[in-house]
Formats: sequence, structure tokens, C-alpha cells
Amino acid sequence: MRVLFLTHPEADYGEALLYRGLCTVLEAENVWDFPYKPTYHGAEVHAWAGTFFAGAGTVSRHPWFKTVAASPHTVDDVLSAEFDVCVLGSLRAEPLATWSSLAARKALPPTVVLESEDHDRIEVDKAHRVKAALYFKRDHVYEEPGWGAGGLRVRPLPFSCGWADLVLPPDPYDVREGCYLSCGQTSDERRGALEVLKPWGAGVYQHSPQDYCRALSRAMVGVSVRGNGHDTLRHWEVPFFGALLLTDSQIKVPNDFTGEECVRYESHDGLAGIVRTLLQSPERCRAVAAAGQRRLLTSHTPTARADYFLSQVRAWVQ
Repeated sequence: MRVLFLTHPEADYGEALLYRGLCTVLEAENVWDFPYKPTYHGAEVHAWAGTFFAGAGTVSRHPWFKTVAASPHTVDDVLSAEFDVCVLGSLRAEPLATWSSLAARKALPPTVVLESEDHDRIEVDKAHRVKAALYFKRDHVYEEPGWGAGGLRVRPLPFSCGWADLVLPPDPYDVREGCYLSCGQTSDERRGALEVLKPWGAGVYQHSPQDYCRALSRAMVGVSVRGNGHDTLRHWEVPFFGALLLTDSQIKVPNDFTGEECVRYESHDGLAGIVRTLLQSPERCRAVAAAGQRRLLTSHTPTARADYFLSQVRAWVQ
């Protein structure tokens, strides 16, 4: 399968994780990012100016992203090539404009939308604009994936753990202690959790990526709390680094963690008690953490997420 992957010039966790996974599964020469995104290919930062609309900025590479060796493709390259599917990396203005510009000059293959924004809305009008054959939603909160608003075929596609491409997973049975939460105060849920977990050292995110990874590798319990969006990278990083996942997530996830692979909580009122009870049961913590890590490595790496994505595309688009 050959994929035309339409990018946004800004940082986008969902786009980056799916692109990396597709390059692993299909090989990079079969996944063309357009416009070319330098931070996917080795640049530490890239400056951008909007191709189709006014705007400019500078973007750093995600620390968990394994770079891809690939050369840029021109507009003429794209127009003369054949693809099996077009992936719209987001429904922001830039990819939409790129799609419209190309579609005005050639017949594009079926378009699949990836939408990773911090909300649970289905962007029906934008999806219909690109004649979306399938719509993948990060913050999928519906009971069952299926025909969504406006007749769109909707499937969940949350984040995954990019670190799985870069480092070996730590052993959940190593010497560990304490509870770890470090995050920005981007939501009432996070502010509440930070306040409750102060006695265990929870604090506003200030660590380097390396310090963050080391802290999770030493923690018995790692907490993931929703930010502006329901899904969060921590939900996938905690089990990868071998800590027990304590999460408030309620999103719909393919191959989700079971009750033997994580612990869920619903409100901050009982959060301190849950942490205290868990830390008093280290054997249980290690067993749940180990099961969660196995699930993560099986189902929630960028490669596994790309396999799931492609299975849905093959079932519903081709």
C-alpha cells in the first residue's frame, strides 16, 4: 500500500505517532509526508510559513519520535504518483487547503481523516469537504464505533507510546517506590489531582524528557489525568515504563487495558486513598504493572496502532 500523508506544519502528537507507525509497517518509501516535515526526518527544529494561508512559526521535534530517513517530494512528484489512500493528518486549515489544491489538479484516492484535537466533536462539515471515507477520532467517547454524525464511519484512534521505538521498556519488577505525577495545569481535573497528590511529590511538569522517563521508571504507580483532551500521552507512557497505570480515562480504545492491567478512578475524592492502598500492596502493583506493560507492547505502540489503522482502512475503504 502506498500512502499520501498530508501534514500540518505545526506539532501534532496524533499525526506524528501515526506517521511513524505507518513508516514502520509499510516502509518509509511508501508513506509520503506532504508537505515535507523536516522534524520527521532529522531536524531538531523547523521553521515554517503557511503554504496556503498566512501564518508562521518554529516547531521542535518530539523527544519520543524516531526520525525517518526520507527525501522531500515536490508538488509535481505527488501529482504524477499513484497512491492507494490519502491520509489527512488533521482537519486544521493547512491540510484541508493542501487537499483542495491537489484535488483540483488530479483525482485523489479515498481520503481517510485523522482528527487528534482536544475535543470529542465530530467535524462533519470538514470531513464531508474532503469526501472522507473513514474518520479516526482521538477522543472517541461513544459507546460503539460506527456510523457517526453526518453518516461518517468513525473509528477510535488514541495516542500511543512513541518511546517504544527508541528505548527498551524497564522491568516492572525492578526496585520501585512511590507515586509519580508531573503535568501542566491544563484542566480542572489536573489541578485537582496535583493538589491531592502533593504528599507524594506530584508537581507541575518541569522535567526534561530524560528525567521524566527516569522518574516513571522508578515509580511504583504512575498517574494519568486528562488535560484539555481526554486522551493523553501519559496514559501510554506510564505502563511502558513499568509503573502501574492509575487513570481517569473513559475514552473508547481498541484493545483497551482491562481491570487486571490498570486501575481506574472517577473522582479526586478517593484518589489519595487509592494511591495509599496501592502503595501498601507492592506485589499487586507489580503484577498489574507487568500486565499493563504487556498490553502496551502488544497493542499500543506506534507500530501496533498503525496495524490497527490499516486493518480498518482495508476493511472499509479498499
